[in-house]
Amino acid sequence: MPRFEVVGIGRETGRKRVNIYNAADKEAAIAIASAEGTIVEVDKIRQLPEMPATDAQKEYAKSLEIEFPPDIGKIEISQLINAKLKEQDEQLPAYEDALTKASISEIMRELDNRNLGAVLVTFDIDKIDFKNFSGNTEFSTSWTDNITEDKMKMILIGMGYHYAKAIEKLQK
Repeated sequence: MPRFEVVGIGRETGRKRVNIYNAADKEAAIAIASAEGTIVEVDKIRQLPEMPATDAQKEYAKSLEIEFPPDIGKIEISQLINAKLKEQDEQLPAYEDALTKASISEIMRELDNRNLGAVLVTFDIDKIDFKNFSGNTEFSTSWTDNITEDKMKMILIGMGYHYAKAIEKLQK
């Protein structure tokens, strides 16, 4: 959303004010400033240049194979990323329960195609006693090709640690 620098005078204080507003257009910025008690000097409103895209945004866009100019702004790159993600989502099967109908290899392949690392833990839901849960439950793990087995083990260890800490807090 565009940013506007609005100059005016405080209705109650009579003091000069300079504020920056995110607004759809100049008129919307005036309306916001007025609602906050500013008498706006209309000839002193200016639209500020768009903030440059962050390095993280640029890296993510590159990972999605999006081409963009080096001086792209935050808003524009966000729109390109969202469009690309929407395009990818539209390529998935249209039925509602696609995840339940997809095979493990299909899920992992799609995540890998999106350059997302994933560890998938599966289990037979009918063989788990959730009330008396013990460490004897059988689990299977799968992971995307961009994760090594050692990294997968570290991820599971880290997840176990964080879940144990969360459970500790809940039990207090």
